[in-house]
Amino acid sequence: MNKSSEFLSSFPESLAIDSGKYALARVIAEELKSLCVDTQKVSIYGRIDELDEELLDILAFDFNVSWYLYNGTIDIKRSQIKSCFFVHRYLGTKAALEKALSDLYPGTTIEEWFEYGGAPYHFRIVLNITEQRLAVIQSEVERYINIFKSLRSVLEDNSIIYKSSNTIGFSLKTDYVIFGAPKSSEGIDTRAGIWPDNTMLYTLNSGGKYGS
Repeated sequence: MNKSSEFLSSFPESLAIDSGKYALARVIAEELKSLCVDTQKVSIYGRIDELDEELLDILAFDFNVSWYLYNGTIDIKRSQIKSCFFVHRYLGTKAALEKALSDLYPGTTIEEWFEYGGAPYHFRIVLNITEQRLAVIQSEVERYINIFKSLRSVLEDNSIIYKSSNTIGFSLKTDYVIFGAPKSSEGIDTRAGIWPDNTMLYTLNSGGKYGS
């Protein structure tokens, strides 16, 4: 059932028998259907991933995203628009700084002084560059840090720890030998402790077959 039919289904039967009123109801139902489609366009924040770059730039200005990268990729822009309300609300906290940097370098974390035994109010940045969305320029990263950190917080030794994760695959192939000594008719080893000769040395290769 389409939208216009849904609207008409609620039209009173007592009025539907009047052809004139029913025709008017159908026209109104079609207009309401168009209006419903238009209201979807009003939902902007919930459609960030569908918006074009020009509209994202307008939203950044309207939302006062002062750290917005107008020359950044569309993925960066979308991430910054999505997180801007959170960052504005918690500006000056570890959470805001971590979130803002993760928009550019996903997976970035902040270590506070009491977590690694540093001086009070100092912190370290562990910048994850595994899936970086922006080239790393030290001066730009430091500028970002100064925008979001609290005034009393100090970057430890003005240094940033760069982190990158990679997956390494490897295979392992092993061989081993099985050897034994002949036994007497009573089942007692007669050559225990003596290195076996070739007739008693068996090798189990990776294919699972025995060979002499």
